[in-house]
Amino acid sequence: MEEIGIDIHAHGPITFEELEDLEGLNFDLNHHALARSSSQAIELTRTLAADVEYWPTADPDCCGG
Repeated sequence: MEEIGIDIHAHGPITFEELEDLEGLNFDLNHHALARSSSQAIELTRTLAADVEYWPTADPDCCGG
């Protein structure tokens, strides 16, 4: 994003609990990076017109990382 002049330093990941607390759930894509979050992401968006994408990423909680 920085390469095209967009500052996203104030943004970061949020938890499923934080997503559930957002009124209206105004998003059209739910991206998650850990396999263990797949079922939560699908359940959260099952009644919404939102896509769920899983991009496999190493689990930072695994193996002392």
